[in-house]
Amino acid sequence: MKVISIEYPTPLKNCNIKNDNIDVFVKLENGNKYCITVATIDWISDHVGERHLPSGSPD
Repeated sequence: MKVISIEYPTPLKNCNIKNDNIDVFVKLENGNKYCITVATIDWISDHVGERHLPSGSPD
């Protein structure tokens, strides 16, 4: 499916690249729209807890 647009309401300059999350809105050519939350591993660890998150970074 072709992506028509990707938008994020929070300016990236306002984000902490080490520990933060932002919402990303994706619109597809078929009219479907998605809101995806993108988070750093540190933000996930702080808010979910180590017991739910394996250590290490993705390959």
